Amino acid sequence: MEGQWYFRLDVQLLLVCLGTVGAVVWLFGSRLVGSRVKSGAKGAKSSRDPKDFKGGSNEEIEWKVEPVDPSFEWKNEQPRVYRPFKAGKYNITMGIQRLDPNDWLLIEETYHKATEERKRVLNAYDDDTVLHHPSADDALRELYDKMVDFGIKRYPQYFHLKQQDGMVYNSIKDSSIPLRSDAFSDTKQMIRELSGHFEEDYMVLLKDEDDGQYYLRGGSWGFPSGFHPSAKLNRPLKDIHGPVPFYKEKLQMSMDRYFSRMKSGQLILRLNWTIQAHTALYAPSENHVHTPVDPTNKSQSLRYEDLDFDKVYLRCERQTLTRLPKSQAIVFTIRTYLTPLSQIRREGRAQTLAEAVRNLPDIVRNYKSGSSWGDAVLRYLELDLDPNINHS
Repeated sequence: MEGQWYFRLDVQLLLVCLGTVGAVVWLFGSRLVGSRVKSGAKGAKSSRDPKDFKGGSNEEIEWKVEPVDPSFEWKNEQPRVYRPFKAGKYNITMGIQRLDPNDWLLIEETYHKATEERKRVLNAYDDDTVLHHPSADDALRELYDKMVDFGIKRYPQYFHLKQQDGMVYNSIKDSSIPLRSDAFSDTKQMIRELSGHFEEDYMVLLKDEDDGQYYLRGGSWGFPSGFHPSAKLNRPLKDIHGPVPFYKEKLQMSMDRYFSRMKSGQLILRLNWTIQAHTALYAPSENHVHTPVDPTNKSQSLRYEDLDFDKVYLRCERQTLTRLPKSQAIVFTIRTYLTPLSQIRREGRAQTLAEAVRNLPDIVRNYKSGSSWGDAVLRYLELDLDPNINHS
């Protein structure tokens, strides 16, 4: 065998070298492709650093939306469990995660009830919840087409395309909606119609070329928490978040930078939470306090004895962000979950939530209306933790 290596040595060495280089190139290339495939795997991949999301809006990430399993039944689909509160020191971050495009818009067992409630809210408070500026017409129509197309591809057993009349039949709602946005001459009517078929609120933000900031220009915001949506229309991102404690100091620069770098089709998820002692989803005057509160004044505090903790809720917002390829608008969706605190106790998370509440800085606790519900909620959450508390 060894003698073969000395036969035409120069040619053999050349072939071996070329073969080795080729193998290395192939191996490296296959691993690189493999790493790209893995990065797009299903599920949300957490990344706390906005620098992980590099790229410009001139690039586009293509979505590959797959249908849910044929056995999927919306009435049996339990709401996702999001518990974004944490024990330990309070720390405000962007808290963004990559999100699989298949999980952009959800259908769960709350779907029919929530979309009917949004319809009621939009009819009753149209001027406050149906948002529209003419500059957003193209973006809103692009979003309409994208959302309807998503429904058809992701939930084909519920969104049925009727080719003969260009309509999409929603079998859950027993109603139809146009396939394309160009069927509407009135953009606000288009917003209302779309809102009846998806559980998420949705908004579009457009970049102002003069100051480079993103402004809210339209959408459907039926379930606000602590503000009137109409007051946010035509305002820049920094003003929309202006009342949020520490936003300017901790998040504004990161958010602005991230928006400017966001690629078309890139999809991220973030969560927030508060507590509310009422059942309202449309809560513009509840949940947030925008003026200083004297913590020693208990006159506005809710009494533990007066509360039914099956009707005191953890309110969690599942927020997504993406960029539309044509209009380059940023799309912001919000899905609201109300979870009774009695369920949080049954899950064994009462102590963690109690610690999260106790560790809120005063300004944040005040903003979340904690001066109202704080003492009563902590007493309830800590019942089993303090043997000196009367369990009756």
